[in-house]
Amino acid sequence: MSAAGGNDLAAVRRATAAARRVLPDAVGELLSRELAAHLRFGHRFDTSGLAERVAQQILAMAEEGRATAAVHPSAGSSTAATCSPSSRGVSAPDGSYHL
Repeated sequence: MSAAGGNDLAAVRRATAAARRVLPDAVGELLSRELAAHLRFGHRFDTSGLAERVAQQILAMAEEGRATAAVHPSAGSSTAATCSPSSRGVSAPDGSYHL
């Protein structure tokens, strides 16, 4: 894969803004900062596409949260996730496992 194209960078830009909403606390902040750094200069050197893949996962989680909130308005912020020290990923309130 070559350097990120315009569409990929637009997705990374949207995911940078969504990361803190989708993944609260330190995980969301870290991902938001890393994606912002990737936008500034990292996309010139990254050929793995990792940032773009992470961005797509964040955007999918954000979309899933909006869909859940539309179906269950009383759920409030259904995208809130918790991360326990014993896990390597993030458990969402619905019991699903992300990242």
